[in-house]
Amino acid sequence: MVAKSFDEMIRTGHAKFKDIAGIYEKTNSRYAGKTFGEFYGDVRSLSKKLINMGLQGKRVMLYGRNSYNWMVTFLAMSAYVGVVVPIDKAWRSNDIKNVLSDLNIEYIFHSGELEKNLEGVNAPKINLEIGVTELIVQGRTLDIELKAQNPERVCVVFFTSGTTSAPKKVELTEKNCFANAGAMAELVSVSMDDRYMVSLPLSHSATVFGSFVYPIIMGASLYIPNDFKELAEDFKLIRPTVFHGVPRVFERLWEFVPDSVSSFRESIGGAMRFAYSGSAKLDDTLIKSFNDMGLVILQAYGLTESSAIISCDSIDNYRLGSLGKVLSNQVCKTIDRDENGVGEICVKGDNIAECAISDDGYLHTGDLGYVDEDGYLFMTGRKKRLIKLSNAKNVYPGELEEALIRNNKIIRVRVYEKNNLIAAEIVSDSSPETVHELVKTFNETLPYYMQIRYVTVSSIHKLT
Repeated sequence: MVAKSFDEMIRTGHAKFKDIAGIYEKTNSRYAGKTFGEFYGDVRSLSKKLINMGLQGKRVMLYGRNSYNWMVTFLAMSAYVGVVVPIDKAWRSNDIKNVLSDLNIEYIFHSGELEKNLEGVNAPKINLEIGVTELIVQGRTLDIELKAQNPERVCVVFFTSGTTSAPKKVELTEKNCFANAGAMAELVSVSMDDRYMVSLPLSHSATVFGSFVYPIIMGASLYIPNDFKELAEDFKLIRPTVFHGVPRVFERLWEFVPDSVSSFRESIGGAMRFAYSGSAKLDDTLIKSFNDMGLVILQAYGLTESSAIISCDSIDNYRLGSLGKVLSNQVCKTIDRDENGVGEICVKGDNIAECAISDDGYLHTGDLGYVDEDGYLFMTGRKKRLIKLSNAKNVYPGELEEALIRNNKIIRVRVYEKNNLIAAEIVSDSSPETVHELVKTFNETLPYYMQIRYVTVSSIHKLT
């Protein structure tokens, strides 16, 4: 039976898996593990200490790299204490200041190396590595009863980081968070024999649910690397059975694929049952190429507003080109269909955040696609947005965004209208000068009215 709340997950997980080493963290090039009993015990101890500190019902921000203490803090807050707000470690002080007052954050739990980015941020701060460890120890001496929370309450706030839109907050209840668990178990077979590499940032809902919460509900072991640059070494150390990535990760991985199947299997640890790709559609040709080398790559689709998942492939019955089957706990329809049956993908279910539900009771994803007769979801693109210029010319920003994002120097882009001209906000790990030169070259391929006249460039640390 799959857990339906954080409290149930912690209690049943402790009872079933307490003696199994389940959470491993890399230090000094080696992975040291703690049992699920120790992990869930630390969650309870930290929960008691945070309640003792007056944080019951309050909000805290999680700003750090993936770590054991990050996971403990996330579960303590979401299960028994209040609301947890994970943010991307690429955020800087101005980004954080912009959301602090709106969210009424009581504390910021941060990784030590990110403290420099909190200069001028007016909020109490706790170091995730040192401070949380001390709080766990103090909590072990406290006699405080921990109670399951109301499943309808907001327990976590994520920020979206889509390709074509600015980040926005999404509030999820505990009911939202666990709505997909049972349906996932129907499609994805995971057990205590599996080993997950938690390589993507936990600040994103897909990683939290797909590589953290769901696997440990099933008793799978989690391994937390230090640096994505050590991916090749970690494959050999961990020998993962399941790997969760995004298209860019698999594209880079393919660049280093050995010539032979046997060499490739060895390079990824030799035990991989399957890998999952999410956040954007992975090219079908690349999926087939990996499959030919012995690595089955399945695809999943969802939004932060859908608690990260709407559909996913099954290793026993997947269909190349699709994004898997719509989960059984959700209802999916397409609206405003064209002559080919393609329309906007709309979904409803207990997993959908209240803030994202339209008047018809559905989440309107903004993505275009169709569901075939067997329940497989296919996505064909984004619903077009329209900019009408005063010269009566129409510009579809999605087309410009899709063209720009093909350049590997651009991570995210949003095209919009400014002063009756076309503008773009671009996130890149290259210099602003490089990006401006790129846009200048791009403009030379466009009609005059479509050319981008205003460019704002933001920097981000990209996984490499």
